[in-house]
Amino acid sequence: MSSLSFKRPIRPFRLSLIIATIAVVGFMLLLVAWAILDGLQKPETWAARIKRCNEEWGLWLNVYSLAVGVVISLILYLNDKTNPFGEDERLREEQKQRMKILSHFSPTALEKTVALYSNRSIYDAILGTLERLDRRKGSASPGVKTKIDVCLLLCTPALDYRVPRPLKWGIEFISKVNNIAVCENVHLEVCHLPIEPTLGFNPMEDFLSVLAKFCSSGDGSDFNALHNELVDQTKLIAQMLTSLASQYQNRIKIHPPMFNIPFQIVLVRGDAQCEVIVSFAGREILERGDADPRGFFSSDPFVVETFHHIYTDYVKQGGRLAFIPRHTAAIIEKHKKQPAHEVINYLNLIPSLRVGDGCFSPAIANSSKFTCWALTKILNGRDESILDIGAGTGVLALVAQDTVKKLGVKARIVAVESDEKSFHTLQMNCPSGCGIDVKHWALASKSVDSTKRCGVFLDRSQGDREVTKNEVGQFKVIIADLPFVDARGDSARDQRFFDPSHQAHRNLFEAVANTQWLAAGGKLITAFSSLGGPDDVYAFERLINESGLQIIQRLDFHESNYLWIVHVIVRKEEFQSHDYWWDMLNARTIRAVTTDFQSVL
Repeated sequence: MSSLSFKRPIRPFRLSLIIATIAVVGFMLLLVAWAILDGLQKPETWAARIKRCNEEWGLWLNVYSLAVGVVISLILYLNDKTNPFGEDERLREEQKQRMKILSHFSPTALEKTVALYSNRSIYDAILGTLERLDRRKGSASPGVKTKIDVCLLLCTPALDYRVPRPLKWGIEFISKVNNIAVCENVHLEVCHLPIEPTLGFNPMEDFLSVLAKFCSSGDGSDFNALHNELVDQTKLIAQMLTSLASQYQNRIKIHPPMFNIPFQIVLVRGDAQCEVIVSFAGREILERGDADPRGFFSSDPFVVETFHHIYTDYVKQGGRLAFIPRHTAAIIEKHKKQPAHEVINYLNLIPSLRVGDGCFSPAIANSSKFTCWALTKILNGRDESILDIGAGTGVLALVAQDTVKKLGVKARIVAVESDEKSFHTLQMNCPSGCGIDVKHWALASKSVDSTKRCGVFLDRSQGDREVTKNEVGQFKVIIADLPFVDARGDSARDQRFFDPSHQAHRNLFEAVANTQWLAAGGKLITAFSSLGGPDDVYAFERLINESGLQIIQRLDFHESNYLWIVHVIVRKEEFQSHDYWWDMLNARTIRAVTTDFQSVL
């Protein structure tokens, strides 16, 4: 059901007005016709004619006049009851029957059969809506497949409230969702907070902590036990929803998680049932702890339709308007005005660096110097093989070579560049015999037998021949300072600054996660910025997580009113959130103290 249309009924006084008008006009026409015809036959004065009319028509005239009077009185009465002010009052009364303010979340102590309009619980209202839908789907006429939209915008998919009950947290809610999900005409959409941490924050963990504190403060239950149950059940129910979505792919959709959900929506939209519950029970509300969450229920189709649009717009992904930031436009202009040049003593590490005409210059753009500096801090003596993708001038490969050389490591370094002009510049800065092997390769996606494979290397010097895995080899470090602005330039040369839809990074992340380029225990180093806004940063880091990778380190630099970020990334299966840095930094080896040391203490 794409839209709802409703016809406003004709007001009763309008119909009465039509009838009364016909009656009065008809009566007047009858009198006029009689007067004209009678005057032609019997010439006399009007006084004599009225007297004779009363003698001949007296009874019928009185009855007719009385009827007209009754009709006019009825018109006045109905008009008084249904005037615009009275109509608004009537509509308000109807809305009171279709909408109810919900004053708390906790379920009532009564059974769930409590009448909806005598119960002010948000939780009970949600369960009631799902129960009514479950009953209706069971009583639907055979062969009738009218679409029913069910939309769930939730902080946690384990929706529940702490009361004494045998079921674990969220099981009652998810069982009702499961009951309706199997119905062929139900189309279910779910969106909730992210399970995995993003941007160094864990919105789901934070919300569950606040929720556990809120519930335990109300009923005196143990905070730690409740919090552990909330975390376990949330992960379990999220997996159950994912399983449902994979089983019914054409009817159930799990939207990418939202970083912040300040309000929750449970909505059913169909021909036989239109209901919505809106609950203002996000983290910010619960943190106050001084009042119960509030919300409202409505079965008014107009209200449901409005909140369906709100839900759709709120969870919509990919709706960001790609634009060229003003800062990027200024950098592009600086590149256009600056012909081929030489950078002297770059970061006090590279004595001379040539930049060809049309190449990306590390002395003009912001991010290169930050990535180079980060390399001097990140690389260590175990990094004996390094791959630089999108090498450009070769500045990162040269800095990496200098860094590991000072650590006493003779590393195998390969620098890859796809653009022809930039590749010639790379050859000038990294000539044969310098210890850096340069390749005219492009990282791309390729379709083979209707299967799209991201993250393959194409050899530009050999007609885009696909490079074999043996030619690529394995590396302990992969560096990829690729363009990261999600926009499209005005010319082909501008594309060195842009990565529309972050497709180049998608190829990169899939290649790192699913190929053998990155050796065991290896790391990927890539750059990003806040030029596209906080949502773009969030989407980029979510892309990393969804690719099976894990950010282990993030170096932030503030310049030109923006944030410039260098990410250090590993494969997710190689990362243990608690142990990784302890082992990497060797910071927890302990031993028992001697007797002499104990005596000193």
